[in-house]
Amino acid sequence: MLNEDSVLRGEQRGAGTDLPYLYSKYFYSIDADTPELRTEAYRIRHRVYCIDHGYETASVEALEHDRFDSHSAHALLVYRPTELAAGTVRIVLPKSDAPDQSFATQEVCTDRAIRDHRRLPLQTMGEISRFCVPRDFVCKVRPLQSNGAHVELEIDAGEWARCMPNLTLGLFQWLVRFSRRTGLTHWCAVMEPRFLRRIARLGIHARPLGEPVQFHGLRQPCVVELESMLRRMRRERPDAWRVVTAAGAMDTCESSAPWWYQAELTPA
Repeated sequence: MLNEDSVLRGEQRGAGTDLPYLYSKYFYSIDADTPELRTEAYRIRHRVYCIDHGYETASVEALEHDRFDSHSAHALLVYRPTELAAGTVRIVLPKSDAPDQSFATQEVCTDRAIRDHRRLPLQTMGEISRFCVPRDFVCKVRPLQSNGAHVELEIDAGEWARCMPNLTLGLFQWLVRFSRRTGLTHWCAVMEPRFLRRIARLGIHARPLGEPVQFHGLRQPCVVELESMLRRMRRERPDAWRVVTAAGAMDTCESSAPWWYQAELTPA
């Protein structure tokens, strides 16, 4: 059974400079599998999608959720020193009775492969969405000032420079862990070209599907085959690979069959 502290314990020799050690010192990811944790995820999504960017209409309850949440799994990225939720992501799961009608990507993508089980393994594919870190968290975390000036959440300047540009790795760590646990082999998504370039610098590469589409601005539908992505990531960015795989502990599949064919998801 993987433990959230496994990377921290396994990377002591790299303390001070090693990205997996530093990352696990400050962050970990968890399943948002209770009503309280899902509410926190919806609250972060409201902040990012409704307030920061205006993609969705703000609600009185300050929560953002939609029709895909009922067949999704959710996660939170947690800032370890204060247990403050720093970000969220969800993975939308295929409907067992209609895998070709499961994802938002299938509704906007121009490539028919995204709806064709003969070309893509739709029954073991999940859709990454609501991937976000709110601006107000990033603004709270600042490097420790040399003059001793007060900051809300203090962090060593060198460690801040290593960790903060790589915040998304914790959410990808959860995506890999969840996929290993449940038998997902592929991810699909509709992503900003800028975000695709950013994660490519971390060794995470997605294959475009069809033409870019207008979906909250210009977006590129894409697909990721998990095994090949992790192999390439290990070659290009072994430090980032060790973060998302918990120092290699998640580089082998833990389950061979998607669990949602045996049990229904708890409604969001």
